[in-house]
Amino acid sequence: MIRSKLLILLLLPIFCFAQEEDFQSWSTITLKQKVSKKFDFYLRNTVRYRENSSIISKAFIDLKIKYKIKKNMSFAFGYRDIHSWNDRLSRQNTERFYTDIVLRKKINRYVFFVRNRLQRQGELNSYNNVYRQRFKLAYNIKGTKLEPAVSTEYFYHLTRQLNKLRHSIVLSYPLSKKIDFDLGYRFQHEINIARPKNLFILDAKLNYSF
Repeated sequence: MIRSKLLILLLLPIFCFAQEEDFQSWSTITLKQKVSKKFDFYLRNTVRYRENSSIISKAFIDLKIKYKIKKNMSFAFGYRDIHSWNDRLSRQNTERFYTDIVLRKKINRYVFFVRNRLQRQGELNSYNNVYRQRFKLAYNIKGTKLEPAVSTEYFYHLTRQLNKLRHSIVLSYPLSKKIDFDLGYRFQHEINIARPKNLFILDAKLNYSF
């Protein structure tokens, strides 16, 4: 018993230092164009900063077209051109293809979403396939335009295993009929890898609909 406690005390600092933590800030501008009654087109530009939001980490442009299958179900296909910077600030370019199926259920003032995403990301002949599933619950507060939401998402590497979790709290507010603003706080945790990283993320989004 004493040996077990001593072993835990000796290994505890190793486990503590094995995890890395960082505060990041993400900012996004999204343009939405309604093509028809069932089709919407999205253009998104995002910049992410790491190391206490002091150094650029990623910048990408995302194109997506969404099709409304029925009232509570939609399908989307997207492409993302990604620029990433490493510790030496050398830039790497990758691309992502993805498909989404989103289910939506409204009960009184609550709206529940499930987004299923299959994505393929990489460069040249080196691509990774990841399945992501996000559960989101939004609530329309009576007498105010504020809409809070909470969500959780897991990332499953198809050739490996579950490797990432992301939890979010978001406040949405319509600035006008065409402009919405979202402010969120996210916690992202890597798992099943040698040196997992915990990210604390401040996320701001401006959405404009034509």
